[in-house]
Amino acid sequence: MTSRRYSRREMWWVKDTPGNKLMVANDGPRLTDWILAFLIITLCLTFFIAFSGCTKQAELRPSGLSYTKALNRWTREGRIYDGFESRLVAYATYRGWEFRETYVREYVKRYEMDSYQEDKLLADESADYEAVEEFFLAVSTHDTKWNDLDNNNSIWNLYLKNDKGERVNPIDIKRVDEDSPLIKKFYPQMDLWSYGYIVRFPKYAGVGETPLLGDDTISFELIITGVLGKTEMGWRLK
Repeated sequence: MTSRRYSRREMWWVKDTPGNKLMVANDGPRLTDWILAFLIITLCLTFFIAFSGCTKQAELRPSGLSYTKALNRWTREGRIYDGFESRLVAYATYRGWEFRETYVREYVKRYEMDSYQEDKLLADESADYEAVEEFFLAVSTHDTKWNDLDNNNSIWNLYLKNDKGERVNPIDIKRVDEDSPLIKKFYPQMDLWSYGYIVRFPKYAGVGETPLLGDDTISFELIITGVLGKTEMGWRLK
């Protein structure tokens, strides 16, 4: 029987058959070489994918509270009746810092914003929060003529009162666009019969240096009152 000579290039792997002995040349690729090459390629691909993702959108910062939970936590319902007939139904959302921060997170997620845009929104909300106390109101009335909170001659008065009895009047009431998809998405308490309002109160009562809703405030109320009745919606901070 004649035996075949193998070149050094061929000798790195020769099939073990009855007529051949398994031969592994010293200068052929080794299993450890293949593993090392695989790890290097995998590592390079990982860095490439991570870098590509960063250029498109920064990862959102984690938040422990979902927007739906924040909305439910800070929204209250108030009603005014005349017998069995409803005269006014109001849903008021207190836009404190916890709500504002969660709102920004949800807004950033919906619009796929990056971290720079998120920081800008948070800075704007922070500046606004330091200046005023703000509520979003969804209000429906038995007669649409009564739904006039933004009118200077409105049949309603609004007050914000803390647990010490200090209270302030709104400095601004603006009606929103009820048909806006943004409003409907973020404030689902709005229905076909509701008008939406942004109501802003001063941060301080009178000329005092202590905020109306300060660190020592336990609870507060938003009051809607007029000739047709009165409703009080309360929140606890502690």
